[in-house]
This record gives sequence, structure tokens and C-alpha cells, in this order.
Amino acid sequence: MSVVFRPLLPVLGALALTACTSTAPDDRGPDVAAPPASLPSGAEAGTGGGEAVPGTELCDASRYVSLVGQNISVVDLPTGPRLRVFSVNDIVTRDYIPQRTNIQHREDGVVVEVYCG
Repeated sequence: MSVVFRPLLPVLGALALTACTSTAPDDRGPDVAAPPASLPSGAEAGTGGGEAVPGTELCDASRYVSLVGQNISVVDLPTGPRLRVFSVNDIVTRDYIPQRTNIQHREDGVVVEVYCG
């Protein structure tokens, strides 16, 4: 490799890494699934949007909203594919599943958010 191009390698590497990152603002971190930015008409907040009939929920988020501010270790939760409990620093998929309830907690175990998706 030519001596002329060697100083450009770090710059090219940084550009390549920048192209792989998300530019969307998200204060929850890059590995946390974000709820949709807007809801379709007829959908209620916290229900995950989708083809919801007004007054019905696609997930059980409203059932667990009272957990916000509590420590997750003292709560008895059911297990299953429709409930995902994770820390703000955990790596989770970004797939959006309207029927799934997400319970996110801090490293100290305090629940910070409950949402569908």
C-alpha cells in the first residue's frame, strides 16, 4: 500500500463504522426496541398501534403499568412469548410485535417503562 494512502485508513474506517449506526434519536440506547413514533387512527396509546379496535388492546401493557417505579425482583411475572422483561443495557431485537408487552428496567431493577411491541 502506498505511503500516501496510509494516513487515510483511519478516516475511511471511521466513515465505514458511521454508515452502520442509526441516526434516529433514541434516549433508550441503540439495542432497545422503540415503540412506533405514531399510532394509526383508532389505536390507543400504549396498545402498540396496528389494526386495533377502539377500546381494545393488542398487548397487556396497561396491566403492568403500575410496575413503573417498582423493583422488578419483588414482582412475580408470568413467562411466555408475549412478555419481554429486560434491562436498559440488555441486547434485544428491534422487531415490532404488537401483541408483546415489554417491561424495561434499569440496572438496579427499577422498572422505567412498559409498552407494547
